Amino acid sequence: MDERGSDETLPEGQRIGSSTTRRRWSYVVERPALAAVLTMVAAGAIAFWNLPDNIRIGMTHVPRFTEMILYLGFPVLSGLLVYFWLKSVQENWELKRLHAVLEELVITDSLTGLYNQRHFSSRLKQEMERARRRRYPLSLLLLDLDNFKSYNDMYGHLAGDRALEEVGKIVLGSIRSGVDAGFRYGGDEFAVILPETTRQQATTVAQRIRDTLENHPIFIGAPRSR
Repeated sequence: MDERGSDETLPEGQRIGSSTTRRRWSYVVERPALAAVLTMVAAGAIAFWNLPDNIRIGMTHVPRFTEMILYLGFPVLSGLLVYFWLKSVQENWELKRLHAVLEELVITDSLTGLYNQRHFSSRLKQEMERARRRRYPLSLLLLDLDNFKSYNDMYGHLAGDRALEEVGKIVLGSIRSGVDAGFRYGGDEFAVILPETTRQQATTVAQRIRDTLENHPIFIGAPRSR
């Protein structure tokens, strides 16, 4: 501790915090703030500082009872500060997670699990700009179910909804997760955006979806196009 006091210096041999120490002292302490604070508390003094480096500390004697409160209160106060900080971080994380869930619900078709028409336009524009910027191919598939109205009339609307659910699963199972994007565009119409995909590769994906649909048990025996 570099004692360059602006007031009187501490008399030689006199302990900081002793009963005879009644004056106020100023010091410049060239050490980290936390170490200085702990030193002052251990010596029975309250420390005040307002500079990050060469901290000027004002010290005054405090009673033993106050020393005890400082010893007990410092860890408690530190614990409370950490608790409230962690609680704030957790609440902030939960709000972000809730926002992400709500955002996903807004752009998702509840029946098929695919993205909805609202999200289609913005996602297509985004992928087109990215493909143009990075100069890679981009493909778009447009699909519809043949004679879906006849299927609904024959088996009922509940069966029609179940069929649409199965189509959503088939589309999701036929594309790359996290890269491609499937959409229910409306009614029995579907769309698939395929980034970094050539026309030949897109044709393969479309054929795979079609073959899976035709051989799915729910569509066997359904009305066919003539």
